[in-house]
Amino acid sequence: MCLKFCRLKMIKAFFLIALSAVILAGCTSFQLNLPRSFSCDNGMSIRAYDIAPSEQNAHRRGAAVSIDGKMRDMYRISSASGVKYGTENGLDDMSGLIWWEKGDEAILYQMILDHTASADNYPVLARCQKR
Repeated sequence: MCLKFCRLKMIKAFFLIALSAVILAGCTSFQLNLPRSFSCDNGMSIRAYDIAPSEQNAHRRGAAVSIDGKMRDMYRISSASGVKYGTENGLDDMSGLIWWEKGDEAILYQMILDHTASADNYPVLARCQKR
């Protein structure tokens, strides 16, 4: 009796696990690569993850940047050197962020959300070094 009941439970559990895996695979639109960790001159701890495109979202390029534990999804911005990412989701409601990596160094800028502001004058929030 128990053998039959236990076997039925195992089959049901296997089916639920397989179904969950299929559902989750369909929901995933990108993959995060291994993080790059940075220590910054203002005491911030920043981790940057490249977002790898997937079959469902092949055009997606960007990064997920964790600033003091809060993750922000950033889009790719063209740059002459290094890699640059931006988001309108800043440290406050009036600004966004720009994360610019070049080699082992990176700079976190405050992006002014005003069409009259020049990107050349964005304030530097942190200068960071890869750990």
